[in-house]
Amino acid sequence: MEVRTIRGAGKVEVTANQAGNIDYDPAAPVSVTVIVEKAVLIVTGRNGERVDGEKNKDYGYALSGFVDGDTAVDAVTGKPSLTTTATEESPVGTYPIAAKPGTLASRDYEFSFKEGALTITPD
Repeated sequence: MEVRTIRGAGKVEVTANQAGNIDYDPAAPVSVTVIVEKAVLIVTGRNGERVDGEKNKDYGYALSGFVDGDTAVDAVTGKPSLTTTATEESPVGTYPIAAKPGTLASRDYEFSFKEGALTITPD
């Protein structure tokens, strides 16, 4: 028996062949189409903190959910768009850091987005 590994999302046609032997006749080849769906990567805006009155920074993001040894370097291009409702004038408190698709792309993954939090602290 031969085992094959399918890597990546997409459509693959698999054909099985069974040779005959002294006891059995050969079987006709059987083909099936297998559709491998994209895996899901979770894109999370990283939590951040700043002092009241400072400008917002780029707090970055994290990707989780890679499979089969994939990494961001070999499986993803681009980066998400990160936004927050907090401005330089926003009072002390906690504000969402929303992650959206931006320029993210992948042949083998689709993306799910999760908010981070920006905490503004007193001077």
